[in-house]
Amino acid sequence: MNTALLLGLASALSYGITDYLAGIAGRAVGVWRSILYGDILAFIVLSACFAGSRGEAGAFTSHQSAWIAALGAGLILFAAAGLLTRGLTRGTLAVVAPVTASYGAIAALLSAATGERLTLRVGCGILVTACGVCLVSIPTGGLRAFRSQLQASGFGWAAGAAVCYGVGFWLQGVFAVPALGPFIPVWLSYGLAVVSTAILIPVLGASLAPPRRREWGPVLGTGLFSAAGNAALTLGQSTGRVAIVVVLSTLTSAVTVLLSRLVDRAAIAVHQWLAMGVIIAGLILIKS
Repeated sequence: MNTALLLGLASALSYGITDYLAGIAGRAVGVWRSILYGDILAFIVLSACFAGSRGEAGAFTSHQSAWIAALGAGLILFAAAGLLTRGLTRGTLAVVAPVTASYGAIAALLSAATGERLTLRVGCGILVTACGVCLVSIPTGGLRAFRSQLQASGFGWAAGAAVCYGVGFWLQGVFAVPALGPFIPVWLSYGLAVVSTAILIPVLGASLAPPRRREWGPVLGTGLFSAAGNAALTLGQSTGRVAIVVVLSTLTSAVTVLLSRLVDRAAIAVHQWLAMGVIIAGLILIKS
């Protein structure tokens, strides 16, 4: 339990830093270029890890169903990223962020339905934590902003992203990671993302030009922390506590909010402070 909890928190910390740096990188070089070059770096780093895990690579012949699950999870997670990007560009952050953050609850429900045992206290902790994450994701303006912007807010895109993230992480954690280990599914996911993004960028009319020298810092940081977050997530999934790890990974929102406060001196709304208290209460329930 403690290992799953720590790895889930590590993935949230890495994802939170990733999201913070992704905002800087996206403003500097554009969203799709930052994603492409960040994913290329992550793929290179994970390829090095993959090269050192020859025993796991040999699992292809004996675990074909797990490779199919890893491939399916990678495609679903790429679709989730596309839906989230579309939601953020077409809608409003006040709605898209908290709705997308509900993917942890979806993955937890699927894991429980497919045999993962959760005590009543841990189940309550997961529910409390998921509620806190959704609440902390709502920026200044609170629930009133959420309600007023719901009609043209990107809600549909965000809901689709939440479902895809939940299903993708569940599929990866339950069917791929136990047979292939923690690195191969992530490596395959990044490989699919790099190829798919490289194909999509020209179709979307965006540039494939590499970032300029001064722009590489946030782009490379995004790729490295993204790879670290995914590695921590799948290592946590390998403990068999898929529901707990995935829900904890959604604490990304809280990490990003705190980073904005510390680095950019951004204001934190009252409801966000309250949400962090709710999250801490949920973590206490899960740990106990």
